[in-house]
Formats: sequence, structure tokens, C-alpha cells
Amino acid sequence: MTAAATSGSVQTVVVCTVAEPPGMSASASTICRAQDLTTTRAYLLAPDSRHAVEASLEPFNYAKAAGFWTVAFSMVVGLYVVTKGISAVLHMLRRG
Repeated sequence: MTAAATSGSVQTVVVCTVAEPPGMSASASTICRAQDLTTTRAYLLAPDSRHAVEASLEPFNYAKAAGFWTVAFSMVVGLYVVTKGISAVLHMLRRG
């Protein structure tokens, strides 16, 4: 039995928790002092799972979805018509 491939792992990371004054936003130049550092556990994605994550972030393709829906709906209607035809033939054979 093989182990399942994982897309990441839980690791301990260091986070800077600088409290910005009201009306100011954090920027890349914000200096994080030692007393502003905290550690937390987070789920970090593995680099090889990048493609799966990026694919899920693509915008919804309505044209492709409409094509799939049309094919599925046509198959349902087609199966309904075929089963009605088979039912009619069976009823005719029963009656002679």
C-alpha cells in the first residue's frame, strides 16, 4: 500500500504582529522588533502543489460550463426518449 501524496504540512512559523496606529497601514518597510514576533502553527503548501492551487484560482469559464451542461442535459433527454421507445416496444410485444 502506498502513502497518499500530501499537498503540504503543518509547521511552526514566525509572524510579525506589529500594531499599526489607527489610520496607518502596514507596509513592506515596517520594522518588526523582537517583542513583536510570535510563533504559530500553520498549514504550508508544498511547492509541487502550486499548479493545483493556481488552477483552482482561475476565473470561471462560462462557455465551457455551458458546453458541459448542454451535453449532460442532451444525454438525459436522449435516455428518456430511448427508454420511452423501449417501453412502447415492450408494451406492443406483450399485447401481441
